[in-house]
Formats: sequence, structure tokens, C-alpha cells
Amino acid sequence: MIRQFNQTLFIARSSESAELYLSQHTGAIKAITLSSLLSSEEFRSSVAIDVLIGKMVLRRAIESLSLVHFDYLSCAEASIGEVYAHILNCKRNRVGLDLFGYDHRKHTELARILTAYEELKSSLGLKDSADVMIEEVASLRNTDYFTQFSKVVVDVFEEEGVRFYSCALEREALEIIYTLDNIEILHPQSSELNTITTYTPLPSRFDEALFAIKAARKLMDDNVADTDIAIVTGNLGNYRRVIESYAAKYGMQFRFSSGILMFQSPLFSEFLSSKSFDVFKASFAERLKQDYEQGLIDEHELGETKQQFNQIKKLHLRTLGIIETAKKLFASSPDYKETITSLAQETYIPPLKDQAGIWVSEPNQIPNRQFKHMIFIGTDLSQFPPKTRGNFLSTPQQREEYFWVDNSYRLSQYYFAQMLKNSQSIHLSTALQEGKKKLFLSPIISNLPQQSFKDYEYVSEREILHTQARFVQDEKFEKYIDATQCTESTPYDGKCQTYTFESGVLSASSLNEYAKCPLRYQLTFQYKAEALAIERDDDDLEASDIGTIFHSIAEQFAKDVKKKTIILDKEPTSQIKEHLHTIAVEKHQEYIQKHIVDEGKTPNIFHEIVLHDLIKGLFEEHHERGLLVRFLDYVYESGRLEHFDKSEERFMLDGEFNITSEKDKAMVKGFIDRIDRDELTVTVLDYKTGKYGKDKETKLIEGMSEYTQFQLPLYLLYASQAYSDYTINAYLLSMRHDKGTKDYAHVSNNAENGLLFDDAYATGLKEKIRYIKHSIEAGVFAMTPSEDNCSYCPYERICHKDLFAHKWKDQVVHGDDNV
Repeated sequence: MIRQFNQTLFIARSSESAELYLSQHTGAIKAITLSSLLSSEEFRSSVAIDVLIGKMVLRRAIESLSLVHFDYLSCAEASIGEVYAHILNCKRNRVGLDLFGYDHRKHTELARILTAYEELKSSLGLKDSADVMIEEVASLRNTDYFTQFSKVVVDVFEEEGVRFYSCALEREALEIIYTLDNIEILHPQSSELNTITTYTPLPSRFDEALFAIKAARKLMDDNVADTDIAIVTGNLGNYRRVIESYAAKYGMQFRFSSGILMFQSPLFSEFLSSKSFDVFKASFAERLKQDYEQGLIDEHELGETKQQFNQIKKLHLRTLGIIETAKKLFASSPDYKETITSLAQETYIPPLKDQAGIWVSEPNQIPNRQFKHMIFIGTDLSQFPPKTRGNFLSTPQQREEYFWVDNSYRLSQYYFAQMLKNSQSIHLSTALQEGKKKLFLSPIISNLPQQSFKDYEYVSEREILHTQARFVQDEKFEKYIDATQCTESTPYDGKCQTYTFESGVLSASSLNEYAKCPLRYQLTFQYKAEALAIERDDDDLEASDIGTIFHSIAEQFAKDVKKKTIILDKEPTSQIKEHLHTIAVEKHQEYIQKHIVDEGKTPNIFHEIVLHDLIKGLFEEHHERGLLVRFLDYVYESGRLEHFDKSEERFMLDGEFNITSEKDKAMVKGFIDRIDRDELTVTVLDYKTGKYGKDKETKLIEGMSEYTQFQLPLYLLYASQAYSDYTINAYLLSMRHDKGTKDYAHVSNNAENGLLFDDAYATGLKEKIRYIKHSIEAGVFAMTPSEDNCSYCPYERICHKDLFAHKWKDQVVHGDDNV
């Protein structure tokens, strides 16, 4: 018999809620989350396999089957992960596959996969986390564990339509606990909602992040403690890097609610490059000791570094365990580096608990925290509420109904209401635009005030430089300032002194980039730097995706005409249009399969809209004609395919600019969309799905004349050798001009057909390519800022071009000796 003590057990919905309860109550209290209670030794009788081992079991089960619908699964790691998660979710929520409305073949194959997985797992004596959780709930029904407590207090697990348990099994556990004699169930506390204090719309998300920092600084200058201020973001991932980067510039310190992804840790990268964990551990310990003793890092940095090391150590031990288990189960040994890298992509390094500074979080971390001031950014519709995503196994609606996933909109409404309850003043900001994309305020937010946040333009040390009044800094910073005032290029401008670079095989894009700005080339092609760019929206297909699909359609249609699979009549008949439509559907499906389904994502209405936009107007009149009817009109009006020669022609040129097929001799490479040939003329063209603009054409011709645009000139370098007896014309073909197409930027070895590509031009082109290759290998990467060069540059926010306008010279482009 268990003896009862005068102790309260508090079952919390989250660790934050547990901490809050402990801070508000005295006496003997044991606070534990529901998930931790179920997995405690009192109720757990089995050990669950590692997720990675579970996926290995599933992969082998799949490989043992002959599948048609899911034949790609054995070589699609992300999709296997989705299937594994789906199986566990079904078991945790006690639902069957029949609820998801799969077609017969898909349902049959999924059922076979599930059966094969369960049989193989059972034969190996293994249990997954769902199996173990089912056992835990069963144990809960037959326990006297709770009799040792004088009272069992249960947190609020449902509030305003929002559920704070993760699955049906946790709900079952709560229902069992609710039947206890010594139970006390907490209920939601009602409180008034405060109003939004200020609303400050800003041009971009970058400006939002700076606003949050400056507004917090203003509040601190008004004697508000940093612990009384919170910055809340609709999507922390879009703002964290900017907030971290600019914190020191404004004398601020922040504490983030979530850690960083292990894969992003520089220390983890260093570990991967070490020969072994023991070697890494020894060098790490020695260096950390020296850095601390020499004052290079403070107590806080020491704690963060230790935290990262301990997480790497845990991941190392977990990896060793997975490899050892795999050896026993499958007589095979997974690669250590591949395994730990895979784990690192899903592992977070938690923040230090005793961090000081302003709290920065997403809305879901707010319900149990109170602040005098909250600064809420990232409030546009694309971030708040966050998008709910399904996959190829379940829709967002099915996940809500069967997997107990809360509705994103309802959940965000709840979090925003909690923000209004938990802050005396809430200061809201919304970005109006990001890049070329217009942004809109979330419909969750209403009753905006007329008042904006005033006097927040705190001047940072960087901004003081513009006024020529600044603080004296350390030696390194002073060297940087000297470099900004020097008229010659310095290492801070991209000039390299000790590093050597290989140019590799140059392409039109890399040549264009270097000619535009060598520093931008260096960051893109040499360092492969990750710029502060707009996050891709997985729901949409971008312009590059649409261009790729269109190119594959046009190529297949041209090949079919050449093979006489389809015969072009004098007019585009319904049969020809149907053939083009069939190709479009096939190529669109292939692309969606490869880039959406095989990556574990779910095809959605946005992807179907792309196909609709491609084919609209093909069979009926439409006010906005799609790319395919424009392409067909072009074929019949001026681009007939009887002269089509080849497409997707790849070529390489060696150091003497002769055609070569040997990669180790190649200096330049290229890729041609389409080549037409008749008795006298070869036409080289490149499809462009963007809109035609006269200014764009003028700049392009000027760039080719000055050897700063290389695509078409490289085509001529190749074609003048491959088709030496022909007149060669090259141009770009825009598929969006008025209601048709437009060929532009003509280059030819015949002066009557466009920019003349003669021997003199070819010589100048070759000299410029050699010059760029030499400059790259000599480490010449000085920036060349200008309005055109810097327009839409992904590195604009990390480049310091604005500090020294006197260096705005086209030094590299014109071969200035000062570079």
C-alpha cells in the first residue's frame, strides 16, 4: 500500500504552465507535464525504438513488397518519414486508414505497408513510440500511484475551442485522471482584453525587425525593465537572424524562446570536420579554456558554447546507439556522418534557461507570460496565422478531425487574445511589402488604433558614421573605419590577400554576376553564402518552376513535330492543341511528382492553378492568354518547327575557346534551349517566360556591347564553330508581350540582323572572359555598387556599400589597375 503524504500533484499542459503554477502556489508540490507523467517509470514498461530505427524498419518492410502507386517510396527518404509519422499518428489517435478517403489502389498499398511494418517490427521484438504510449495509458487504468498525493490538480487542457493535448491517447489519459477521488480540475480564468496601443506599418519585414529593436530600446530609455518587454513575431524564423545581427549595434540583449537548429551551429560544422568525437572534444576543451582565460568569451558565451557541446555529445551518443542497433537488427552499419547529419537537421539546441534580456518568441509561447509591453511584428496574412500543411497522406482538415491538430486560424485567434490579456500595452507593426510581393494585415487583427509608435528612431553606432560623428572603437573596428575612408579597395570591400580561388567552369550566369559585382559573385559562387532573402512559400510554384515546366513542354512538342508524331497543318487544329495540352499535363505531373510529392509535400490548388495558367486560351478565348497558346501562335507565325534541329544543347569550350567534350579541359559551359537550322541559317533562341520590356532589351544590348552580359555571346562562340558555314542569329523570345510573343536582343554574325558578332567582337569577348577568370583566381572581388547593380541584390543588407559612396567606380568591369 502506498502511503499518502500531504503533497499536491499538478499535471500541466506545458513546462511553462508548470513553472507558473509553482510560482503562484506554496507547499509540497510536484509539477509535471502530462506527456512526462505518461512516460515516467511508474507507467512505462517498454522502451520505444529510435525514430530513425523505426524508419529503417519501415523502409525494409516497403522493400519487401511489390508496389505500384508507392513504388518510389524506397528511394524517397522524406516520403518514408511522412508515412512513418502517419502510421504513428493513426495508432496514437486510434483511427484506421479507411477514414482518409484514399482511392482503392492507394488504400490497398498503404494497408499492405502497415501490415508489413507491424509484422517486421514484431518479429524483431521492437515497439515504436505509439505502441509504448498505448501501454502507458493502459497502465494508468490500473494504478494506485495517485493515492500518495493529497490532491491531484489538472491544468486547463481545453480553452476557447483549443486543445492542449496532442492526441486521442492523451485525451483518454485525462479522462482516466478526471475520475480520481482527490481530483481538482482547473478552469479558464476570464479577463478583459486590452486594446492595441499603437500600430506602425513599415515597408518590409527587415524594417519590422529594426522597428522592434528600436522600439524596445526606446521603452528601456523610458525606464521600462527589459524583463517587462517582449518581442513577438508571427514567424521567428523570418526575423531571428536580423534581430541577432543588429542587437549589439543598439546595445541590446535578447533571449529567444526557442533554440537554434543543430545543423546551423558553427560548432557542429567544426565537429563534422574533425577526425573523431574524441579529437574534437580534446581540441574544443583546450580552446575553450584558453578563450575564457584570455577574456575572449564571457560567462554567457561560455555557457552557450558548453550547451552546444553537450547537445553535440548527446547526438553523438544517440548516433552510436542507432548504428549499434542497426548492426544487431539488420547486420548492416549505417554511415556515421550521414546518420548524425540527418539527426542534426531535426535537432534543436535549446536556449540557456538563465539568459537575460528581452524575451523574443512566437505567439504560442505567450499564454503563460505577462509583460508590460509586447511588440508584435510579422502580423501579415502570410505569417499569421501560420499556414497549415497537409501531405500526400492527409489533408489539413483530416489532421484536425482525426489527429487532434488544432485549427491554425482558431489557435492564432486564441494566442492573440492571450497577448491582449497578458500585456498592458501592445505595439503592433506590419510589413507592407517583401520584395515585389504586397503583404496584407492578418484578418485576425482588428480595431487598429490611429496612433503609431513615436520617437523610436534610436541612432546606432553604424548610423552615427553617416554623420561623421562616432564613438572610438577597438583596434579592429578602427581598421574597418580607415578602410571605409580609403579610396583604394581593401579586404573589407572584397579584396583578398591570402586566399586563393579556383574559377571552375564558368557559365553565363557566373560571368554575368562577376561583371555586375565581383563581391556578389564571390558570395554566391565561391562562399555560397546564405543571404537575407525572402523565404520561399512552399504553397506556390515560383517563376523559375513555371519556366522549367514550360521549357520541358516546348521541347517535347518540338521533338514530336520533328519525329512526325504530330503533323502541323496550316492552322492550329484541335488535334494539335489537344496534343500540346496532353504534353502540358504530363510535364506538369512529372514536375509535381518530383518536386512536391517525392519531397513529402502535398499537391494543392496553387499547383493546379499553374497548369490552368499555362493552358488558358488554348481552346477558348480568354482575356489573359496563357503561355501555350502564345507559344503555338509563335510556332505558326514565325517559329515553324520544320527547321527545328535540337533542344537542350549543352556545350563546353576549352581555354582556347574550342569546343570540347572533356570536362577537365573546359573553361566555359553553356546550355541552349533551342536550335533551328535551314539551308543557310542557324537560329539559336532562349525562351523567357517573363514579360518583355524595351528598357530591359536596351540594357541587355548595352551589356553585350560592353561585355557584361554573356548568355547570347557565348551561344555565338559555340555556334560559330558547330555551324561554321551558316549565318547565325541568336535572340531571346519573351512569351509575355501584349497578347503574343516578342523576340529581342538579337546578336548575329550578319550586321543586318542585330548586334554584330564578328572577329573583333569575338576577340574582345574572349579577352574579357580570360580577364574575369584571372581576376577570380587572383582574389579580386571588390564591390562595384550602382543603382542597377544593387537592385534586388540578395546581399544588399549585409553589404556596407552605403558607407563610402566615393568608391562607386566600375573598377573591375573596366579593368582598373587599382583593383
